[in-house]
Amino acid sequence: MDVRSLIPKDKHDHRVISKLKKLSFEDIQPIVPDLLIWLQDMHWPIAIKVAKVLKPFADRINSEVLPILTSNDEF
Repeated sequence: MDVRSLIPKDKHDHRVISKLKKLSFEDIQPIVPDLLIWLQDMHWPIAIKVAKVLKPFADRINSEVLPILTSNDEF
């Protein structure tokens, strides 16, 4: 299976979540930046579910999160 196929396609793409939950960090690591995008707006229906997938790996995604937190994006 190509892990890139498990990146949500839209904010209602819940079908990928059950598959993501079964994978190890090593499996999802290539798509972590793509998954983090879905946390931009916690009002999106998919956001909480993606956060729950990533939460067990929170200590391992620092290198992906740091550039986001230090960017110049305005609120």
